[in-house]
Parts: sequence; structure tokens; C-alpha cells
Amino acid sequence: MRTPSAPPLMRRTSGPSAKLATFRSADKAPTYCAGTGNEATRARTVSARLGGCTVTMVAQSAHGVGGCGVGELAFRWAEARDLPRIKALEAASYPADEAATPQRLEFRLAHAAEFFLVCEDPSSHEVVGFVCATVASGDALTEESMASHDPRGDNLCIHSVVVEQARRRRGIASAMLAHYVSAIDAREDRAKPRLASLLSKEHLCPFYQAAGFSLIGPSPVEHGSEQWFLLQRPFRNGSRHD
Repeated sequence: MRTPSAPPLMRRTSGPSAKLATFRSADKAPTYCAGTGNEATRARTVSARLGGCTVTMVAQSAHGVGGCGVGELAFRWAEARDLPRIKALEAASYPADEAATPQRLEFRLAHAAEFFLVCEDPSSHEVVGFVCATVASGDALTEESMASHDPRGDNLCIHSVVVEQARRRRGIASAMLAHYVSAIDAREDRAKPRLASLLSKEHLCPFYQAAGFSLIGPSPVEHGSEQWFLLQRPFRNGSRHD
């Protein structure tokens, strides 16, 4: 599990005063777009069927900032047909020693598809971003727990939050991560984890804190030469195998 080592992947697009503006979708799970406190932002969401999967369409317009840049997006759970594009995005978004291998991405989709979200351009049906995770047991994250998937675990380990390079700095990562967390938070079954965890480089911690994660502190996990930091956020009434 790791987050991008380069700021362009995850940096907020609206500066230090940026906040998340909340909108209500048709399935009653909130979706988000980055915006600033003094800018009027409007959005509408509708449910649609795309490629046999239920998705949420987010039509976004912003005034006073030249547009939020999110445009119209579709979020859905990943399928096997998405793997070639997902692998290409992963390889292009992380240093070679941090990127997940093709085999690791295949494992995550095969064993934790319920926690593998893609962001799609509805006009071209091209995957432009994704969030993936596996589940571990207990609060601590280790190399071993992040390399496997425990179906009975209660800690959602977010591994990748990726947006293709040409679409970065438009608030897409914020919208995608917020939709991902809210979609899982809206679940009412026993497959819902108790909390979400991720590891981040120090310069990206503010991005995750703006998305509702709390900075726990330095992580003992060693992956590359830089220090990693653990961030976590609880899910509402998380009840996985309680």
C-alpha cells in the first residue's frame, strides 16, 4: 500500500483554502468536488447503467474559478475488462519500485473486487482513474497484511488512488476518493469494514486529511527511501463480521 510519490497525482487543485463541497446522489450516497468557500458550485447526479454496471454520473460546473475541471464522470466497480487500462495507469503513475505489479493488480481485482472502483469518462467509456484496496485485520498495517486480503478483516487498506496524467489538477482525485469512501460508508451489510487506512508521503498528508482521514503518525513500513505516514478514518457503524 502506498500513495503517489509525486504531488501531481493527488495535490488539491484549489489551494490551502480548498474544501469538499457535498452533493446528494440518486442512491443517497454523497459525491464531492473540490471547491473554495467563496465560490458557488452546482452539481447534479443521476443514476445510469453503463456496461451492465450501475454507475453514478456527476455533472459539475463551477463559477468564478474557470471551472472545477471535473466535468462529467462515471464511477463504477471494476471488472476484468478494465485490467489492461488499470495496469497502464498504475505503471505510469508511480515509480517502478512503488508501482503494483500486474500480478498484484490482478490479485486485488480477483479477491477484493467489491473495493476496486474505477472512474470512467462516459463519453469515451475510457477508465481515467481508480481506487483499489484490500482488507486486513486490526489497526496496524504491515508489509504482510498489505500483500494479502483477509475476507474477514475489518481494516480497509487503500493501496492506490490514481488519475491519468492528462486529467490531474482538476479535482478528480478528490471527487473519486470521496465517492469511494461514501459508497462504502453507505453499505449496511456485514461486508462493511470498521475503518479505512492508507500510507502516504508527508507532502500528501494534507490531501487525505481534507478527505476526512486523520494523521496517526509515522509508519514502520519501509518502502523506498522516504518515510511513510499512516492515516485512518472510521466508517459509520462499521460492522464487518462483528
